[in-house]
Amino acid sequence: MGIKAQDIIVNGIILSTMDLGEADKRLVLLTKQLGKITVFAYGAKRQKSPFIAAANPFVCGEFSIVSTRGAYRLKSVRCDNYFRELMEEYNKSCYAFYFLEFVSYFAMENMDCTDYLNLLYQSFKALINEEIPDKLVRYIFELKMFTINGEAPEVYKCFNCQEDVENGYFSLIRKCVVHQSCADMKNIPLGPSTIYTLQYIISASLSRLYCFKVSNEVYLEFKKMMDEYRRIMVNYTFKSEVFLTE
Repeated sequence: MGIKAQDIIVNGIILSTMDLGEADKRLVLLTKQLGKITVFAYGAKRQKSPFIAAANPFVCGEFSIVSTRGAYRLKSVRCDNYFRELMEEYNKSCYAFYFLEFVSYFAMENMDCTDYLNLLYQSFKALINEEIPDKLVRYIFELKMFTINGEAPEVYKCFNCQEDVENGYFSLIRKCVVHQSCADMKNIPLGPSTIYTLQYIISASLSRLYCFKVSNEVYLEFKKMMDEYRRIMVNYTFKSEVFLTE
């Protein structure tokens, strides 16, 4: 007796696509209900396919999929946002692809990806918004990803004396802020505004994440700190990173 196919409705974003033969595509979806999954979109490359516009990266919506023998097949899509603006400008599309790759590195099947989805959505909207520089969106996104994963650095109290830090250093050894008197051999100077920026990003709701600007001095301190922190925390080279502009 055969295994009956099961229809499932999931909400999510397409992380990546791959062509299969002349007509089909393999999609990687980040979903609220099932985590990161692979879905096959048969006939998606055909000119009259209902998936021709929907089976692409950045597409956000409701996906009807069929589960059979542990594999998922795309049945229909109701798109909430195609994020076409991200595909129309090269630099923004590079950052957006980097965000997808970054999230894909951490996401797994059957995990709760609600915060990942919301962060991606808010970050895409921030990229479209000309009021905030794309390069700043990148580092805010990265720090918030680490925060969601429970891997945020300690930026409130000094590791050594446990007192509040308003001006000091970021210790690469301790992965936290420290006073000048408590600093070790590997430190990055952080001014008060930079420390406050780190605290805001870690504590802010996703809806309020991209509601500020910083001076060039703060950005450079933030960038240096995040470049080193990412190198320590992620043992992986993202392919899309080479295309990002500074």
